[in-house]
Amino acid sequence: MPAGEHQVEWNVTGLSSGIYYYRLEVGDPSTGSPSKTTGQAGQSFIQTRKMIVMK
Repeated sequence: MPAGEHQVEWNVTGLSSGIYYYRLEVGDPSTGSPSKTTGQAGQSFIQTRKMIVMK
């Protein structure tokens, strides 16, 4: 996806109430090798967060 703000709608139908974890990965995950488009080593951002589903 292009740079910018994005939203994701998560349909919890059929899931139980509770704590769920999600992982966000942004950028080039191959930080050790050059990017195919720029020729430079890539950068990435990875974050794991938790979400509470209450029904």
